[in-house]
Amino acid sequence: MTVTKVNIVKKHWLSGIWLLPLVGALMAGWIVFQNFQEKGIEISIIFEDAAGITAGKTLLMYKGVRIGLVKSVQMSDNFKQIKVMAEVVPSVVEGLRKTTGFWLVKPSISLTEITGLDTIVPGDYISMNPGVGESQREFIALNSPPILFNDSKSLYIDMLVGHLGSIVRGSKVYFREIPVGEVLDYTLLVLEDQVKINVRIEERYTHLVKKSSRFWNANGLSIKVGLSEFSVHTESLAALISGGIAFYTPEVGALELADNGEKFTLYDDFETAEVDVPEKEKSGSQFIKIIADELGSLTIGSNVYFKKIPVGEVINYALSPKNNILITLEIKQKYLHLISRKTRFWRNSGLKIKAGLSGVKLEMASVKSLLNGGISFTNVEGQRTYTVYKKRRLYPLYQDANLAKEQVKKIQIEFDLAQGIKEGTELKYLGIKVGVVTQVKIAANNKSIIAQAKLFDSAVDFARQGAKFWLVSAQIGLFKSKYLGTLIKGNYIEIEPGSGKKSRYFKGQLFLPEIKEGLQITLKSPKLGSIKIGNPVLYRQIKVGEVRGYQLSSNAQQVLLDIYIAKKYAVLVQDNSKFWNVSGLKVDLGLFSGVEIRADTLESIVVGGIAFATPTAEVKKRVVNHQSFKLHEDYESKWLDWSPAINLKKP
Repeated sequence: MTVTKVNIVKKHWLSGIWLLPLVGALMAGWIVFQNFQEKGIEISIIFEDAAGITAGKTLLMYKGVRIGLVKSVQMSDNFKQIKVMAEVVPSVVEGLRKTTGFWLVKPSISLTEITGLDTIVPGDYISMNPGVGESQREFIALNSPPILFNDSKSLYIDMLVGHLGSIVRGSKVYFREIPVGEVLDYTLLVLEDQVKINVRIEERYTHLVKKSSRFWNANGLSIKVGLSEFSVHTESLAALISGGIAFYTPEVGALELADNGEKFTLYDDFETAEVDVPEKEKSGSQFIKIIADELGSLTIGSNVYFKKIPVGEVINYALSPKNNILITLEIKQKYLHLISRKTRFWRNSGLKIKAGLSGVKLEMASVKSLLNGGISFTNVEGQRTYTVYKKRRLYPLYQDANLAKEQVKKIQIEFDLAQGIKEGTELKYLGIKVGVVTQVKIAANNKSIIAQAKLFDSAVDFARQGAKFWLVSAQIGLFKSKYLGTLIKGNYIEIEPGSGKKSRYFKGQLFLPEIKEGLQITLKSPKLGSIKIGNPVLYRQIKVGEVRGYQLSSNAQQVLLDIYIAKKYAVLVQDNSKFWNVSGLKVDLGLFSGVEIRADTLESIVVGGIAFATPTAEVKKRVVNHQSFKLHEDYESKWLDWSPAINLKKP
């Protein structure tokens, strides 16, 4: 029998048949991995207005390359904004930072530029500018493209101006009518009440801009018409239509190149920019600044005269920061020696006529000044006449020659009340007018008034420590009347010159005190009644003092009367003295007692006054200045019986 031998062969555990599904699984995994890698990044952009944005159509672009697509457009929760969901390619993930900017690009046509024409066929798109900072996926859209300072070779400077005028984004910057830059953007500086204009100067022109350059608004047409000139000025036709900025660099001043971020003032016109050059010699002339309350008949081109010889002219005027008129004069080189620290300017515009019993006098610098206005000047003795503002001399402009040539000293006089004191009140010395009150205002402490005044000519030396000022007004009474002339001519302030150091601040009195020294005390009363300044203070019906003033107490519940007792009679007032009001008649009417009429003196009935009595000659406590006493409305009978023997000291 034949036995067949069986050969047993060992097979591998993985059959070749499985290679096909394995390769398929690997390919599927690779595809999933690739899809995951290429899956876009979702971001959200908040817009104020979604006009022109369509889901599935509006693209996101960066430098002309598509980087994403808008997936959805939906309202925000507060219905005030539009939330745009978009998907961007992963390659831009590094650009999605805190300062990244997105904005909608639309076609725009203006006088200065045409932009966004590439959106007419494919439609509006959203542009992106990569940012820096922390990674971010939610953004707020910009209203306009950001200003990109990525050109390190160009010059970026700022203009500050009060109003924008016709300047727009894209307006050109000119140098000698050649465009050398453009306006990038502008913003409102609310706190400074100004507009800041961002300007870029092209690389090849940056050397033209110096720190001393002057910029002005070159838009529009400037026409000047006067007796001596007719001129028309415009920078270019483009600037006339779309606005623009021009500049030049004066021959004087800093010639250093301007730096990035340098700030310049943008003037309204070329003339204003030119005259703002520092006051140094330029083109054989010099600029002088004067300040006036109003322009009057002065115009650009009005002549400046010295002894009726024209030596310069008005070249500009503008409002100052304090709303005065700042006038710029140009004085010819050969007359510059006439201007000094003591120069005074005045108006000679028009025709001045002075008529009186002695005749008629006409004043006029020239026929041109009659029509076009004019300014004259001279030099006077005394201190400098100008003030200094930002290192510039500002000369005041006087109304006429008389005021300009006066020697004037300004002073302030403090009074308790404005009793007959007002603007125009004269200051007199020995009956001669030596000054005038220019203004009356309430003092800073609200407890007195300040009369601002000026002294003329030789009286300026009266303003020294120790000088006395008091109001002179009519005083009418049954027993005496004084200064009745003031009823017609008005009150005035009398001066007694001082002899101390020069001063500008003084304390005035409302009357000339008859009692010049003695004891000063204060009486407290619930009301003033008929008591007036100057009323007598009586002891046994003899005048020993007077009322010097009155005011409300700090809590306004009492009236405080300032009383002066003559030095000779000061010992009559003791700590236990009693004071009462003797003004007018006091009548007591009783059913059984009948009628009792009480009065101190006939003068006290009409004029008023205060009486006092002291019970004993023994001095328990010496009365000091400003000590307070109560003012009684009436006396007690026993007070009239007091009759102490008090030795009066010699004054």
